[in-house]
Amino acid sequence: MVLQVLINITANGFRQSKNDYSLFTHGFGSSLVILSAYPNDIILVGFDFSYVNNVQLILSSLSKLNILAPIKYFPGLETARFSRMY
Repeated sequence: MVLQVLINITANGFRQSKNDYSLFTHGFGSSLVILSAYPNDIILVGFDFSYVNNVQLILSSLSKLNILAPIKYFPGLETARFSRMY
């Protein structure tokens, strides 16, 4: 599933990192979404909630997408959530 999505997301405005081929970015104005692909998982991170939802819709149109709870920890990656931006 992840491979099918990765093949198609660059056609939808994502740019693949030259340093980490599993890392993609998609930006519009001051909004940025970062997508990190793992063999069976995709982590989607962004500051603008509505923009992240729009990207989820794009991904849902490419493949079946199960949206899980907000990430707290993923092996090798620790995350933090803020109620407001500084």
